[in-house]
Parts: sequence; structure tokens; C-alpha cells
Amino acid sequence: MTSMPDAAMKILVIDDDDLVREYLSDLLDSKGFDVVTAANGAEGIEEARRGVDLILSDICMPGLSGLDLLDQLSELGIEVPVILLTGYGDMKSAIKAIRKGAFDYMLKPIETDSLLMRISHIQKLHDLEKEAKCERHRSMTMARMAAVGQLAAGVAHEINNPTTYIRGNAQIIRALEKRLEKALDDDSEFMIRKSIRSFKEQIAELLEGIEEGTERIKKITLSLSRFANGQAYEPHEDGYINACIEDALMLMGNEDDSPTVELSLKDDIRLVSMSRRNITQALACLINNAFQAARAVSSGIIRISSEELADCVRVIIEDSGRGVPEEIREKVFDPFFTTREVNEGAGLGLAVAYGIICSDHGGTLRLEESRLGGAKFIFELPAESKVEEVIAHAAMKA
Repeated sequence: MTSMPDAAMKILVIDDDDLVREYLSDLLDSKGFDVVTAANGAEGIEEARRGVDLILSDICMPGLSGLDLLDQLSELGIEVPVILLTGYGDMKSAIKAIRKGAFDYMLKPIETDSLLMRISHIQKLHDLEKEAKCERHRSMTMARMAAVGQLAAGVAHEINNPTTYIRGNAQIIRALEKRLEKALDDDSEFMIRKSIRSFKEQIAELLEGIEEGTERIKKITLSLSRFANGQAYEPHEDGYINACIEDALMLMGNEDDSPTVELSLKDDIRLVSMSRRNITQALACLINNAFQAARAVSSGIIRISSEELADCVRVIIEDSGRGVPEEIREKVFDPFFTTREVNEGAGLGLAVAYGIICSDHGGTLRLEESRLGGAKFIFELPAESKVEEVIAHAAMKA
């Protein structure tokens, strides 16, 4: 007999037989699991969308069968282990269920020990997955700190330029003030008017420069705040990918050895559901990688473009660096893998970008060879959620 799990795992029981639902609910509840039930497949889908760790479902139900349930979960992008239960020993349906993604297949009446053994196995996998997520979160935190450290010099340089300009303009205004005071001490009305007219013309231009400088500082600090602050997870909201690109570039700064950046951002790109701060972080990691590669060659170039496709928004970041050999391209998104010298990179930036884009946003990220000679990273974010697509498809059927 298996022992009570260390952490309550949420299990959904779907069966049109009241006695079966009650029996399984009582059994699992007595073992410390968090149990929810549904009388049919449609109700089960709604519960699954709220979040569960395991589904026990009858295979033969009116309306939505257990096999149909597997299809619906797949279309919705809900990844959860499913154990199908049946009162008929049909090997063909068992094979079909496994091919459709079922974790296991059991015959009724359910043997308690056998069921609990399977659940215990899933519990261990569930715990390992949680540990992996925690490890990725720690890696993301490390990468965030490393990225902030790398970006600090660029941000300081970017802020230093407008502050120097503001200080210079303020000094000129002080000098004009002294000239005006000197003119006022003079009894000549002509000299006073001349000084006031000159002061008025120059002060307007100087103040405009100060306003531009402060606006530049405001944008830099706002971009840095979006990048560095907040929780690790943020709810997704509709946003523009071009705004994330601009934020990431603002964070990178413009140092003396920065490569030339060529932008080709399409206007009127549709809104996509995303965490703006996290996507900005992913972009910053990719752009920083391109900066490092382009700095390694003379007259380095970075090319960044965005476009809207039928079902997604695409961003391409390429550089004129030395590129990535084909034999190691599959490894570049692995945590701690790096081609740089010791102390030049932690090997986390691309792994973090991959996790944010692919795992957190359901997008894709791939590496190809650039016509510029270096690396070409292409990432796409879906334009619509899978849930909306499935709901629309179901409405059409109805």
C-alpha cells in the first residue's frame, strides 16, 4: 500500500456512474489527495482548464468519450497525465488511448493497490517537474542578475549623455544670467533690450535641449524598471512586440564599441498576449548575445526585424559575428552551455530566452545561419490562444 503524498496532488475523476465517482473520491481523499469530480467529459474539460495534476476518466461515456477527452485536452494545450478506466478489456481501445496520449489504461473494477501505485509514480514525476521548474526559476533569477550587471554599464552610459548635456545647458543659462545682470547694471536701454532679446532666443533652445535630455532619462529608467522589477510571473496582457524591442534596445545602451543596429520594424503589428517584462527580458538576452558576437568582428552589425504572419508575430535578430557551428546549434539553448571564454558568460541567457518564449508563451525559438555571416535567431509568438481556437471550433460544430 502506498503512503500519503508529501504534497496534495489535485486529481480529477470523470465518470458518468455516481457510485464509481463516489468510491474513487472517497478512496483518494482518504490518501490525502485533493479530489474534484465531473459527471461527463464536458464538465471534465471545464475542471481541467482550472488546473489539475491528474485525470482519471471512464473511457465509455455519453457525449464526450474518454478518447474524445484526450483530443480536446490536446487541442487546448492542457498537458496533464490521464488514466483511462473501462469495464471492457478491449486491447484495440487501449492501444488507441495510449497513442492519443493517455498515461495509462486500467480495467474496472479498479484494484486499489494497482491504482495507488500508478498515482504514486505520477506523483514522483509531478514532484520532479516542480523541482525542474524551481531550478529554471533559479536559473532565470541568476540570468536576470547577470543581465542587469551587464546592462548597468550601458544604462549608465546612456544616462550620462543626456545628464552631461543638461548640465552644459544649465551652465550656459548661468552665463547668460550673468550677462543679463551686467546689462541691467548698465544705464543703456539699448544694451538692456539687446541682452534680453538674445537671452530669450537662446533660452528657448537650451530649455528644449534640457527637456529632450530629461525625457531620454525617463525612457531609460522606465525600461530598466520594466525589466528589473516585479514578480517572476506576470499575467499575460495584450501588448505590442515592437514596444518590447524598443525597451530591450534602450536597456542595452549605446557604448563606444557597440555594433551598428539596423531596425526594420513593421508598423501596425497586431497585439499579442504576453508578459511584456518577460518578453523584454528574452529579447534583451538575445540582443545581448548578438552584441557580444558582433563586437568580436570589425564593423559589427546587428539586424532586428519584426513582422506579422497569419497566425503569429515574428521577430528576427541576426548578427555579423562568427556564427555558431552546425554541430553545436542544438545545444545553444541548454542551460550553462556557452562557447565563450571562462568568466565571459554564464551560459544562461539563451536558455532563459527559450524558456520564456517557448514554455511560458507557447512560442517558438530557433537558430539559423545569417546572411550577415553570424547567427540568426527567429522567434514567433502565437497571435491567438489555443483555448480561443478550440472554443471557436466547437461553436462552429454546434
